[in-house]
Amino acid sequence: MRFASFNVAFFGVDSQWQRDHDDLALLGQTIDSLDADVVAFQEIVDLPLFGSVLAGLSNRRYLTQDAEGNWLSSGLPTEMGTYDQKNVVAFDPNVLTLKSWSKVLGAFRRQPVAAQFEMVDSGRVLTVCGVHLESPSRLDDEQDKDYQRRQEECRGLGGWLTASGAFPASPGTAEVVVLGDFNGTIDGRIGNATGDGDPSLRELRSALIGWAWDVPSLPGGEWGWTTEIDEAVIDFILLSPSLVGVPRIHVLESRVSDHRPVVVDVEYVE
Repeated sequence: MRFASFNVAFFGVDSQWQRDHDDLALLGQTIDSLDADVVAFQEIVDLPLFGSVLAGLSNRRYLTQDAEGNWLSSGLPTEMGTYDQKNVVAFDPNVLTLKSWSKVLGAFRRQPVAAQFEMVDSGRVLTVCGVHLESPSRLDDEQDKDYQRRQEECRGLGGWLTASGAFPASPGTAEVVVLGDFNGTIDGRIGNATGDGDPSLRELRSALIGWAWDVPSLPGGEWGWTTEIDEAVIDFILLSPSLVGVPRIHVLESRVSDHRPVVVDVEYVE
């Protein structure tokens, strides 16, 4: 199965990312080129407009709502302010059936969205969680109040991922994929500068014993950034111990966002 994470950069608000019809078409082509079974999107403000982009894809048909018409999103379609950035999970119904979904509760400014799916071909059940953690003014500034908020978010996410019990109090399955914009590095590289990585992410990483949390690389295996703002890798895909895959950065053919998507092909450890 293929999973992808894509921060679309303030989609649907009047900002530097004002998008005309051609821009929306290019965005749709980019999403199509990911060819993923599940995509976790970040910074979606205008849900109906984004739905129209997904409806125009030629390679995949994605669902973003449950049977009652509720968006698999951290916010509502009516929340359209500049900072109403939402996490959205989209899935291919030819590959997966949605069993349940929920927002992950806790001290999150943008709540993670968790969805439990059953695979159409095998009947296996797995949980997908789309996240977008707080963004500090500087990635390495531990005194920044937003940095401290993100530290709380990391602890809340770690607590949920390692909890036991039924969904949605925990992932509820052994197979879990976490995708999103973590707004921090684990390799410590920001532009040409190097460091030790983000302490809050290191703490979260150490709590997820046996999980795969790798720095995605360019298709050739070399290092590359996922956000052009800091020239750093801050977008990740985490895999629970029963899953394996090598995440890679999807290079954009046109500048439809300030983030590059991250993609991974996942297999089960038998």
